[in-house]
Amino acid sequence: MKKQGSETRNQRLREASQQRRKQEKQEVRQAILTASTELFLAHGYHNFSLRQVAEKIGYSPGTIYLYFQDKDAILFTIMEEGVVRFATMLAEAAAVTDARERLTRIGEAYIRFGVQNPAHYQLMFMQRPDYLARAPENTPQPILEIFDLWRKVVEDAMQAGILRPGDPTSTGDILWALLHGVVSIAILMPNFDEKRIHDMSAKALEMLTSGLHKT
Repeated sequence: MKKQGSETRNQRLREASQQRRKQEKQEVRQAILTASTELFLAHGYHNFSLRQVAEKIGYSPGTIYLYFQDKDAILFTIMEEGVVRFATMLAEAAAVTDARERLTRIGEAYIRFGVQNPAHYQLMFMQRPDYLARAPENTPQPILEIFDLWRKVVEDAMQAGILRPGDPTSTGDILWALLHGVVSIAILMPNFDEKRIHDMSAKALEMLTSGLHKT
């Protein structure tokens, strides 16, 4: 009985030790991603390096390679996280029945995501959009869901008479370019204060629902 109790205690200790190691690995991995996000935002793709990441989190460069193959693997992971977050925000914004409100809300969500997640947005749509084509085949691709949702929102707005009838893909591209312009300026022009960005966003969203109205 005493031996059995000792074996049970040793098993619990081993399991606790394994859990601690697993937790520590998760914490280091997350520290790498957090530091990389900050460094990419500060330096851009070409001036971003794994050595910078190692210095920032207090580990040797070799430690980084235990978790990621290279800097592209790190930034691709960050981009993937951004796509999932982006898809969730847009889906939540589109969960209303009124076509005009849905178009406005999804535009607001687009701008809010870009302004609040500048590193993710730049990886997705500005500095490394080629990452979006790297998702493995036969796996869910949230970016495709995003574009499908956007097209559906535009199509519904046309059917409701809010937007002029036409090709929802090309019209969606035009409206997307408008929103992308707002986000890009907000990210790249640090001299734009919060009020100016807010006013610009409000005008863009107004144009979103009235600039291509039905004639």
